[in-house]
Amino acid sequence: MDYSDFPEPYNEEVPRRIAEAREDLSPEGVAVLEDLVAEESEGTDDPLDDFVLVSQIRLLPESESNTILGLLPLLQEAYTAAADASATQAIREQGRSTD
Repeated sequence: MDYSDFPEPYNEEVPRRIAEAREDLSPEGVAVLEDLVAEESEGTDDPLDDFVLVSQIRLLPESESNTILGLLPLLQEAYTAAADASATQAIREQGRSTD
């Protein structure tokens, strides 16, 4: 995942928080975190993928589940901000091409 695609402050905050989470997680927890990040970056809404991810999170110790789930609001904000920035850029470019 290239976090530089996120607008500020998410381009620095997301990788920092993910790195901190990795330090607190077991290898199994890190694998689930990686799956979550991959799932979020794909931007698909496949219920089966969501079910599998939730199942994986539920198998982790509570502290690890909480660490991973604690990242969700930040990831959602970051992806929303990136989508908004992309849409704004596309509108600007479209406006320039019609001038």
